[in-house]
Amino acid sequence: MTDVVPGDYDTTNNSKTATIEITNPRVLVPVWYDLIAGDYTYAALTLQTDHQQFDATDPAYLSWVVDSDNYFHIKQHNLYYQADLNSSVSVTFPVTIQSSMSSDGQQFFTPSFIINEPTYSYSYPGFSTTCGETYEANRWYRACNSHNEWDGYSFDYSTVSTTVHGGTVTYDGWNIGTTRYPDIGTVYVYESNYGPYSYNQDDPTAPMPENLGNNISVRATMTDATGLHFDVEGAVQLYEFPTGTGTYDFPCTSYEYSYDWGRYSGSSCYHTDWTNGGKTGFIYDYTYQ
Repeated sequence: MTDVVPGDYDTTNNSKTATIEITNPRVLVPVWYDLIAGDYTYAALTLQTDHQQFDATDPAYLSWVVDSDNYFHIKQHNLYYQADLNSSVSVTFPVTIQSSMSSDGQQFFTPSFIINEPTYSYSYPGFSTTCGETYEANRWYRACNSHNEWDGYSFDYSTVSTTVHGGTVTYDGWNIGTTRYPDIGTVYVYESNYGPYSYNQDDPTAPMPENLGNNISVRATMTDATGLHFDVEGAVQLYEFPTGTGTYDFPCTSYEYSYDWGRYSGSSCYHTDWTNGGKTGFIYDYTYQ
């Protein structure tokens, strides 16, 4: 401040200097996101019915018939959560993605993962996309840049996704069989079983809870090579969905061929009954970051 003294009422000749720093502030962009979580059980029982037969035409051989019922049982307890982030700006590789979940107040983190570069691309008239995608220990990561031209509008956008799976798989089975030799009247009946065997689908370094509560919070973050950073979090309420049941049959297969000493034939059929039940929930929202 110059030319200012006490009692100076002439303000026309006063002056002051200052420095103004001009920066390039980051403009906030919209981020649309959906957060999903679920806890459900799938069980299936498959029956394989086999029939095999040999009809001897040479007295040196015995005819035989084998019938067997083979049961395969599997039970899957699946836990998962997913986050999808969409924005109106493109991301620059490498892209770092991380997610976490809390269930009834207990926090569960997953390791961050870096997608260094795109791994595939595809296009069709009016649309093209380039994505980087990877998988590690039942965790999926994906980052895509897309360009859309439709009805005279042209725009770019990005999508970043992460999905985490956990839970257990248990399987067992048993067999009931009969072998008959009609020429001599001998019959053998046998039974066998295996299991149950179980394995865990969790990443051992970042295990999921044994079960999900009803109050879930999902968080996902993304940082690209330019420092663009998205961080979203939301509460996901889980609701029971009706138990589903179903059945399906595979087409039966058969064979038949002959030699000088006899004729071989057989057939095999599959039938499966399944049930599926549990709880799931999702939210969809947007923010500016």
